[in-house]
Amino acid sequence: MPDVFRLVYVDLATASLEKAEDYYTDVLGASIVAKTGRETYLSLGLDHHNVSLCAEPNPGLNAIGLQLCRDVPLADLAKRLKDSGVANHLRTDSRPGVPALLEIPDVGGHTIHLFAAIDQPAPGFSASGIVPLRLGHVALLAQRADELLSFLTNMLKFRKTDWIGDPVTFLTCNRDHHVLNVVQAPVTGLHHIAFELRGLEHHVQAMDRLAAEKRPILWGPSRHHAGHNLATYHHGPDNLLIEFYSEMDVFIPDLDSFEPRPWHDDLPQRPKHWRIEQMTAWETQYEFDFLTVSWGVRVPSTTNAAL
Repeated sequence: MPDVFRLVYVDLATASLEKAEDYYTDVLGASIVAKTGRETYLSLGLDHHNVSLCAEPNPGLNAIGLQLCRDVPLADLAKRLKDSGVANHLRTDSRPGVPALLEIPDVGGHTIHLFAAIDQPAPGFSASGIVPLRLGHVALLAQRADELLSFLTNMLKFRKTDWIGDPVTFLTCNRDHHVLNVVQAPVTGLHHIAFELRGLEHHVQAMDRLAAEKRPILWGPSRHHAGHNLATYHHGPDNLLIEFYSEMDVFIPDLDSFEPRPWHDDLPQRPKHWRIEQMTAWETQYEFDFLTVSWGVRVPSTTNAAL
C-alpha cells in the first residue's frame, strides 16, 4: 500500500496575484478560503485549499501537497526518511488549514509536502465558472527524474502505471491511472496541472466558457492513449498549462491492470510503454514542445535543448 493516498494541493508562485485570483475564482470556479499577506488559498469545494497562490516575481511551482494514509504517523515517516538520507523538516502551523506537515525541500528539484490532515471547511461547489470536481494530477519536469521516481516509488510506494517513450513515467497512489507524471527533461519545472471534469458534456461547457474568456484551446478535445482520458489543454495565469480531463482509467493494483473499457487497446489493459507519437487515440495533432509549454522552469546554462 502507498504511504499517501491523494494529491490535495499545488502551491503556485504568480507574477500577478490579482489576475491569478480572477482566473481561479471567475473562470475555474474555486472559492477563496483564506488570504495571508502575499498568499491566497482557494478550495474547489471541500478541502481548505487545493490551489495556493503566492505573489512572487518569477512564476513557478513551489510545492505539491500529498495526504498520508491514516496509519502513517508523521514522526515515524520523518525518521524513516532521515535514516534513508532524505532531508525533511517538520512544520507546524506553517500554512492555513494544515496543522503539521513534513517538507521535503529538494526531491529531484521539487518540494513535496506530506501531511496527515487538512481542514475541510467545505465552502461547496461554486454556482458559476467551470467548477471541476477536483485537482486530479500534476506533471513534473525533472533533470534528476530518477531521483524523484526513486523517492516516489521506494519511499512513498507509488505504483508505475504507464510510460511514454523513455522520458515520461505515470505514477499513482490510489486507483487513478496517474496522480503524478514525471518527465525526464533538461530543465526542472512544472509541465501542467490537471482538473477532473464530470464528463463529455462538461468538457463542452468548459470549452465554451474558455472561449468566452478569450482563452484558446491549445490541444484537444481528444482521448489519450496512456490513461485513455478525454483531455483538453489551455493556458491559465502566467501562461501555466492547464488540462481538463474526464474518464481516466481506473487502476486495480491486485490485478496490475485497469478496469476494462470499450476503447482500450488491449484486454486486459496493463501498464505498458507507449511510443512517443502515441499521445492520442483520435489522431489529434499533438505539437507541444515540452519546453515551450512548460512553466516556471530552471534552464541550465549548458543546454537549451528541447525534448
